[in-house]
Amino acid sequence: MSRNGGDTDLRLRAIRVPDDYPGLAAANQAARTAAGRPSSITVADLTRYLEHQVNCDPEHDLVVAELDGVVGGYGITFWRDLVEGGRIVVGHGILAPAARTAESTATLFGWLDDRLSVVGPGLTDPRPEYASTF
Repeated sequence: MSRNGGDTDLRLRAIRVPDDYPGLAAANQAARTAAGRPSSITVADLTRYLEHQVNCDPEHDLVVAELDGVVGGYGITFWRDLVEGGRIVVGHGILAPAARTAESTATLFGWLDDRLSVVGPGLTDPRPEYASTF
């Protein structure tokens, strides 16, 4: 599942459970810190989040973003029912500052766009949403 972007060495690949969890948590925390978010995330938090996803198939809906062999972030898509009816499809893209370039961001968000276009049409009243993107 490798998807490399133009001039970047960012590579998207399948998650390796649980080996990738520390790198994913570190990338997420670096992104939070850079964005000025006071909250923190631990490996345990991320493990709980990823292992209890609903309306998400990790084999297809989750990619790890690697830059020069180091986990630099991830992308995940899922859907959820809305209280007022209908459903929404959500894409989260997380990149640590060290992994962010225009090309790496375009690579990850290109994957998210592609995946959202697959997941969304199968839903009733899909509304794409990018949430919590760093």
